[in-house]
Amino acid sequence: MMVGAFGSGLVKLAGYRQNEDSFVGITGKNSVEWVVAMFACAEYNYIYTPLYSTLGNEGLQHILNQTELEVAVCQTSEEAAHLIKDFSSCLRLVIICRQDEAGKNLKSEHTSAIRVLFFEEVLGATLLSGARAGIVTNPPESLLADIAAIRPTVFTSVPRVLNRIRSEFYKKFPKSTNLQKRLQHLIDSKNTEQEKGIFSNSSFVDRIFFKKFRKAMGGRVSLIVSASAAMEPDVIRFFRAALGCPVVQVYGMTELTGGGSATPIGDCSLGSGGALMYEYHVKLKDVPEMGLFVNRNHRGEVCFRGPGCTSGYYRDHENTAKLYDEQGWLRTGDIAQWNEQGGLEIVDRCKSMFKLAQGEYIAPEKVEGVYALSNLVRVILVDGSSNVSFAVAIVWPDFLELRKSVAQMGVKQPATGSLPNITSSLGALSDEELCCNIHVRLFVLNQLNTLARQRKLKGFEMVRAKNVFLTTEVFSPENGLLTPTLKIARFKARAHFQEVVKSLYAEGELIPSGQNAV
Repeated sequence: MMVGAFGSGLVKLAGYRQNEDSFVGITGKNSVEWVVAMFACAEYNYIYTPLYSTLGNEGLQHILNQTELEVAVCQTSEEAAHLIKDFSSCLRLVIICRQDEAGKNLKSEHTSAIRVLFFEEVLGATLLSGARAGIVTNPPESLLADIAAIRPTVFTSVPRVLNRIRSEFYKKFPKSTNLQKRLQHLIDSKNTEQEKGIFSNSSFVDRIFFKKFRKAMGGRVSLIVSASAAMEPDVIRFFRAALGCPVVQVYGMTELTGGGSATPIGDCSLGSGGALMYEYHVKLKDVPEMGLFVNRNHRGEVCFRGPGCTSGYYRDHENTAKLYDEQGWLRTGDIAQWNEQGGLEIVDRCKSMFKLAQGEYIAPEKVEGVYALSNLVRVILVDGSSNVSFAVAIVWPDFLELRKSVAQMGVKQPATGSLPNITSSLGALSDEELCCNIHVRLFVLNQLNTLARQRKLKGFEMVRAKNVFLTTEVFSPENGLLTPTLKIARFKARAHFQEVVKSLYAEGELIPSGQNAV
């Protein structure tokens, strides 16, 4: 009802015409209004265009110009004012989702060339009662609280969120070595059962270990679908065991109008990508500039061909020409290989990979996925230089967990092995001081490298992160360090921390070669 009312309101109240070039821009965080506007566009044949703040002013201006956008739905009055006052555009209608005084003032200022309306005015224009209908939404206290309330049967997410949920489970799980071993045995045995097609969570031991976790996840999850990046094998195995359900990884991109491959339900292999969607053909293409040749390295750039492939970018002939190779295959920009089961296994983005001085190309997303399993890490960026033989890491820590771990385990001096005075004065240290402390940095670096050894990073995937920078700066879509899908905005993040990386290399190795390095 809300979707139909909002779409009809666009036509009736806003006087917006329907044709194949009618665009509606949507900006703001995920919300009820966002979803209503999106589905209303689909129902009334409008093209909805996300206006992410992370694109920056230049990117937003490009979209406004290219689409000749006339209608925008904004979450807040601040976003609406930004669009109206800071850009040259064809806008003639701006809809604000949240009513406040600033929005009312903005509405009174613009009554001719650009009309400003509130969301409920558009929605209420076609409701049967004719009354204005506002929508009240309360921000969830936490993701898990939201999940428990919704009680989903299919849970769709991204790896970073799943990593955090798993981390919360382990934070609350008893630290007893015996219980930890029994938990791991249960995870292993349940995954072995699932390889035989047995998905169950009814055993007595299973209920002891996972009943509370399943309840926190709503108690009804029967399938997890993950997209946007590869999941770490340990995370896949955990969710399969804890929820007693399949975990499906999907590989896709906008240019494929959705998914290109996915792990079939019942396939218990741990590689990402999986089987191809039926309408696609796929090939791996040589990447000579990276020294990758399919016949020799068994890796290459993934290329797709099929009816789901886009015909090109909207009004952008230059980039459309670059999208396809000489034989008409769509180039994804991703490096992949075929696994033993014949599934497509994504390695990393071409543009994400970097080369160290010894000539080895490193796939940072894979390595970051391993390091992100640490309870100490909220977000990690691994970077390197072709002039140096080792990589470095930028870490935004979980400060509560970091303080707890330092206090419990202590931090040893690298030379003498004696405990510095830091553990007795943790409470007096600010987060900034904690990040700058050389002993804390060493502690974090050793924890990361211990985790890497346990996960057996080797060969092409190995990174010997011998220096680390701890930052208090939040990684978020708002400051551009994360994408709207919560992946690292690598190009922006590398540029942002460029001077930090240089300083880490100038400082040299915190862990000298041969001493506790991965």
